[in-house]
Amino acid sequence: MIEDTYHLGVKALIQNHDNQLLVLRKRPKRPQDVNRVVWDLPGGRIHRGESLEMALEREVFEETGLKNLPNKSFLTMALTPSRIPIVPHDVGLILAVYLCPVKGFVAAH
Repeated sequence: MIEDTYHLGVKALIQNHDNQLLVLRKRPKRPQDVNRVVWDLPGGRIHRGESLEMALEREVFEETGLKNLPNKSFLTMALTPSRIPIVPHDVGLILAVYLCPVKGFVAAH
């Protein structure tokens, strides 16, 4: 049996005082999905030398502009069905999810 290879990513479940969650509308990566709406949680993969929490802070800032998530807490870790194409084969994706209550963001309707 061949062992699989995985990348580790981190996602933020950002919740405001009204218990609304922040999700991002993303552009589809594949041309055939151009008319499809894609939603995702802020986050991404970890860079060499980063801790999970450092990567979470960096990715959330890059994608939302939010800084300093002082009340973040680890929620869960999940093995996703996603495959990332890397030559000569693809790798799986494991996500660590943090709950991040914040003050201040207002949901758009």
